[in-house]
Amino acid sequence: MFIVLAYNFYPVATQRIDAWIFGTEGLTHDKMALATLTNGGFFGLGPGLGIKKYSLPEGHTDYIFSVIGEEFGLLACMVIAILYFAILVRIIIRLLDEKDQFVVLAVTGLGAQFIGQAMINMAVNLGVFPSKGMTLPFISYGGSSILALSMTCGLILALTKRNPYLDRSLYMVKG
Repeated sequence: MFIVLAYNFYPVATQRIDAWIFGTEGLTHDKMALATLTNGGFFGLGPGLGIKKYSLPEGHTDYIFSVIGEEFGLLACMVIAILYFAILVRIIIRLLDEKDQFVVLAVTGLGAQFIGQAMINMAVNLGVFPSKGMTLPFISYGGSSILALSMTCGLILALTKRNPYLDRSLYMVKG
């Protein structure tokens, strides 16, 4: 419903969605990002040697994944995707034996926000989603984004913390 309202009443959203669905002639941000991403090949051109990154409108924030692909290659992009997947797996493992429903729901929501933001940013850089203006967590430049993501991860860590002294029966000496 909100997407329909944004499409009908927000001209920037209309323009981005139309460009993504129907395509436009010439270069658009998503086409430039994909061209930058694939320019580096598998191993990249080297740090600072990318040239297509200068044509990206926000290469240090929204399209940092493409810049990494150009300078360090698709191998580095795969490593980044695997690291985000490892964070997701670690969150799931910590929640498997959690008994407090609040902790399960809170950490699920926080983890979905964190991993969802990473997936959306990577999908925008690959041309799968229209441009959103989302940063890549802990990689893109931006003070407020880093602050919000640090608080999110801090809450995840605080909620899933294990206290080894909580179950004292495991540590009592029987004699």
